[in-house]
Amino acid sequence: MVESDPLNNFSGQARLFPLPDHVLFPAVVQPLHLFESRYLELVENALQTDRFIALGMLKPGWQSDYYSRPPVETTVCLGHIISHERLGGGKYNILLRGAARARIVRELPPLKSFREVQLELLQDDMSGCTPSVMDAMCRRLLTAAKRFFHSQTEVTLALQEIVKLNVNLGHLSDLLSHLMPIDASTKQSLLAEIRVLDRVERLLENLEQISVPSNRPAEWKFPPDFGLN
Repeated sequence: MVESDPLNNFSGQARLFPLPDHVLFPAVVQPLHLFESRYLELVENALQTDRFIALGMLKPGWQSDYYSRPPVETTVCLGHIISHERLGGGKYNILLRGAARARIVRELPPLKSFREVQLELLQDDMSGCTPSVMDAMCRRLLTAAKRFFHSQTEVTLALQEIVKLNVNLGHLSDLLSHLMPIDASTKQSLLAEIRVLDRVERLLENLEQISVPSNRPAEWKFPPDFGLN
């Protein structure tokens, strides 16, 4: 049986989960560990209703106002909780799957302990993405990615299979943007870029600028660890 698209039930409003230095991409699954009381309430509210959470990155300077409502980047990723585990002390582990890029239209009045926003969903701009262009770009991305996973054969093979399946170029760029060791501000700029060819070129430029040491840092790994709130 084919699962229905969760976006069919999206009302246009979502709970906002702001994090420093963390970006979620559509079609990517991110493990998250939640322990702050306001975010535990956020998750419980989401689980009781539509299971949507908008993950947004805090703007620089958030440290002085973290427990209030510090500014968040306008482009966020609307995520859907696909799995959850309640832990001791009311804490949660969840798996959040990116459902769509979105733009914050406005923040709703502070009626709950957590923040809520009205969102405009964003669609990929596929202009210029002819079959031949997409094939060439996918292969360029795969070649660039192989440098970072030279000792992880299973990851390289998985990426090759993805290309063979003619996966959407936008989805491939989002997957690699998530996996690659690039800084959070660059990832945020990739999330905000809806023109797919421009997004791919920007990603390739960043990957080409990164040197891969022989002793790769341990955090360059797949799959990723849990993110903390």
